[in-house]
Amino acid sequence: MTPAGDGLSQLHRPVLLSEVLAHLGPALALSPEPVLVDGTVGLGGHAAACLAAFPTLRLLGLEDVQGGVAGLP
Repeated sequence: MTPAGDGLSQLHRPVLLSEVLAHLGPALALSPEPVLVDGTVGLGGHAAACLAAFPTLRLLGLEDVQGGVAGLP
């Protein structure tokens, strides 16, 4: 995952990030080792924020190879 301080944040800003964290937070807090599947990981903005907010989170990120992660510089 690309750290937010490397210029990626200038290329992409996740939409509704605080709302996503607010809605996922209660469910992820129920488990000591939560698991999240991000079916549209894209450039990883939401995934990185979830991993930062929940250090024990296991994340499985999926993306179409024609876009998103495959297009990172």
